Amino acid sequence: MGPAEWILQNSSTRNLERTAGGAVLAVRRNAAVDTRIGGTIADLSHPNPLLAQLKSAAEKEDPMTYVDGFIVAVPKKNLEAYREMASKAGAVWREYGALSYVECIADDVKPGKLTSFPQAVQLEPDEVVAFAWVTYKSRAQRDAINEKVMKDPRLAGMMDPNAPIFDGKRMIFGGFETIVDL
Repeated sequence: MGPAEWILQNSSTRNLERTAGGAVLAVRRNAAVDTRIGGTIADLSHPNPLLAQLKSAAEKEDPMTYVDGFIVAVPKKNLEAYREMASKAGAVWREYGALSYVECIADDVKPGKLTSFPQAVQLEPDEVVAFAWVTYKSRAQRDAINEKVMKDPRLAGMMDPNAPIFDGKRMIFGGFETIVDL
């Protein structure tokens, strides 16, 4: 264990400024932290390499999330059925550990000259674009959760091939690493 990790585990919490998720942002000014390594006390109110190590360790504690994104064309007549299906599916994803599950319906989405959401899903006049995402702690967690979700019988019951709620052949989906999360 390095000194920064030791400080994170052994510092008085009143001297640490944390994010809502618990990651350490900084050590409060003039906070003396007893490292008990050789019996010395480090005063982190002055710039030094230990502070940089502390911030680096804090960033490793709170890594960026992983996101699955989906875009589909939903017939307007099926919007309520889609909403019900999405609510049930979202509950299954959350049950298995997804951090969040969000479904949105296009409100201000226009066809483009070269590319657009409507063009991407080959939108028909009687359809609307649905945009959804699921967040996870990591790619590994996403893979484990999706394996369970795909085997869950509750989802299989929602996908009647004789009465599809949307055309799955026009679905666009993929996994994304988060690079900015403010």
